Formats: sequence, C-alpha cells, structure tokens
Amino acid sequence: MEKGKNRMSVRQNKLGFTALELILVLVIVGLMGNQ
Repeated sequence: MEKGKNRMSVRQNKLGFTALELILVLVIVGLMGNQ
C-alpha cells in the first residue's frame, strides 16, 4: 500500500511541476511579446 501511495505522490508532483513550468513559460513569452 505504501508503494502505491508513493507512486501517486510522485505522479502528482510531476503534474504540478509541469503545470508550474507551463505557467512560467507563458509568463516569460508574454513579457517578451510586450517588450
């Protein structure tokens, strides 16, 4: 059961990280476009 829980945590962390990266990229692109 613990192994399954760890797997879920890793998956959630990966998804959250990708989402953060996407937002960061969008913000950077937006700033570049404004300049």
